[in-house]
Amino acid sequence: MSIINILLVILLLCSSALCIFLIIYLKRIIDQLETLGKEIHQFVESTNTMMNNIDAVALRANRIVSDVEGYWAVVSRVIKSFRKLFSRVSPFMKRL
Repeated sequence: MSIINILLVILLLCSSALCIFLIIYLKRIIDQLETLGKEIHQFVESTNTMMNNIDAVALRANRIVSDVEGYWAVVSRVIKSFRKLFSRVSPFMKRL
């Protein structure tokens, strides 16, 4: 065997080892990408759950605000009626 044949065999062994390493490394990358995909899916699911909860809280807050506005309208009418009543009664109070 000549030196060129020996170097060619070494080159083939090195290229084979490099190909095996590349295949193993790509397998690891694919596994990590699959794990990342699963984690992203879990994150999206939890985000959807939180968004649904936020929607429910917003609806409750809107109902509470509507109720408070209704109560405020009632209180405002009562205050106006007391003012009217007081303005009618105050001249009589001055006479006394």
